[in-house]
Amino acid sequence: MPSSAPDSPRRRIFSVPARALRLARPLAWLLGAAYFAFVLLVLVLRYAVMPHVADYRGDLERALSATLHLPVAVAAVEGDWQGLRPKLVLHKLQIRDSAGRPALSFDHVEAVLAWSTLFHLEPRLHLLGVDAPVLDIRRDAAGRLFVAGLAVDTGDTRPGFADWLLRQNHLAVSDATVTWTDEMRAAPPLTLSHVNLVVDNGGSRHRFGLTAEPPGHLAEKLDLRGDLHGRDLAAPDRWRGELYVDLPRTDLAVWRTWIDYPVELPRGHGALRLWLDFAALRPTAVTADVALDGVSVRLAPELPMLELGNLSGRLQFAHEGDAWQVATRRLALATADGVAIAPADVSLRWHSHGGEFSATRLDLGDLLRLSAHLPLAEPVRRELDRYAPRGRLRNCTFTWGGDAQHPFRRYRIEGSFDGLTLSPGGAIPGVAGLSGSIAGDQAG
Repeated sequence: MPSSAPDSPRRRIFSVPARALRLARPLAWLLGAAYFAFVLLVLVLRYAVMPHVADYRGDLERALSATLHLPVAVAAVEGDWQGLRPKLVLHKLQIRDSAGRPALSFDHVEAVLAWSTLFHLEPRLHLLGVDAPVLDIRRDAAGRLFVAGLAVDTGDTRPGFADWLLRQNHLAVSDATVTWTDEMRAAPPLTLSHVNLVVDNGGSRHRFGLTAEPPGHLAEKLDLRGDLHGRDLAAPDRWRGELYVDLPRTDLAVWRTWIDYPVELPRGHGALRLWLDFAALRPTAVTADVALDGVSVRLAPELPMLELGNLSGRLQFAHEGDAWQVATRRLALATADGVAIAPADVSLRWHSHGGEFSATRLDLGDLLRLSAHLPLAEPVRRELDRYAPRGRLRNCTFTWGGDAQHPFRRYRIEGSFDGLTLSPGGAIPGVAGLSGSIAGDQAG
């Protein structure tokens, strides 16, 4: 009698274990029940709750007060829908301080509820929109932040208003007026008009975009964007992120009243785009596209002031540990004492054991004259004074390494030169008026 044929591949592919079938059936029932429960909830909200949402104004006030830990009053409530999400329109929303005094008021607020409210047991919003608010933000002499008199950090262990805002998905503020008063800096109030702000929150990541009109003597327009990482506004030293600022026409010196620059900048006006990386309240990298006139800048406290008639191009600065980097792209400048540098790409990186310098085009005589204003390590400065380089370099690279006493124990140089002049020193012979190209190191 012939043996039974083995299962065909087709039969094996479509066979399902009995245990999986037993698990799939209750899972399907569970998903179906969840779906119908959600549909039922939507229908109840749409036809039973939202048409009569004004009757729940008191419940809404109590829920918001419990969430914000501050008294909240709402004059009127309207219900609507945005897709499948309930939307509340709040009129004359008022947040009072702990003493019950009016602190923060909004004429018109739109709040689109997120379904995650059901899981977090607190109001979670898919969108919070505010039209034309007037906000007073203040930092007192002790460094504490207040919004309309409400402390951002009250010392309470419970999450407050600012923390609650950081947990909402999307915030949008349009046509606001914001006044910033910094008592810690003893600065006069700064008022920004026509402020439009959009914030997207996702866990510890917060991205925002802000446009505003500062007073006319400060700038034509302000465009500020950020990508920040942090959870607690009361602990700014734990935050890190990136900021972008665009000022098409501005007076940089006047902004020093409210902002700390990484360098001393008493004078300078023109256009600026700035990218700033920071961590622990300190800048770690700065990139700036500039087109400035009449600039005075001091790059380090011990250096003399650098006076520039004009400055254009890209400037980059980075610092990590004992490593520093200064770089330019298409940078052109003219100093008050006659140094003029045509557009060039220049990069200088150095640390305690060496560094690298590269340039597409450079006049060494101009660099030597500027070196007194640059934050160079003292051994590098001594070597520049020792060899007193002159002439023009093209597509050159110079790397070096050693110790504090002999920073050029190892080096390598490549590039083309014209009219090169070096004073003799050590193993390097002096030259004058030399043109050509070079590739060499400490061996020869």
